[in-house]
Amino acid sequence: MARLQTLPLIRAFRKTMPKARLALIEGFSAHITEWLTSGRADIGLVHNPEPLPALEIKPLRQGRLFLVSLATQAPVGRVPLRELANYPLIMPERGHIFRKLAESAAAMAASSCASNGKCQASR
Repeated sequence: MARLQTLPLIRAFRKTMPKARLALIEGFSAHITEWLTSGRADIGLVHNPEPLPALEIKPLRQGRLFLVSLATQAPVGRVPLRELANYPLIMPERGHIFRKLAESAAAMAASSCASNGKCQASR
């Protein structure tokens, strides 16, 4: 995704500031956010950043997540994020935004289950 977003930005940068120097680095969103706050980078493309007072955040695009499974185990229709706790998942490392979203949804589902006594069996 970053490469699709980056090419138009590079072209616009070169057109607007032909004598300026541009260096591109890649990394995980958490790393890029740290580079921005520490001054190592001036601009960054990150997925779903957490609000920080030191950063100005402007959304560029919205995306959708998909649950992929064997056809024999696929749920019918959309799966609300809060129901992901009912599925065995292969997850990215801790700190990755998709993992944070899934863990947050699982915690909310567990909290809701405990408070109303209506829990779904794990699959």
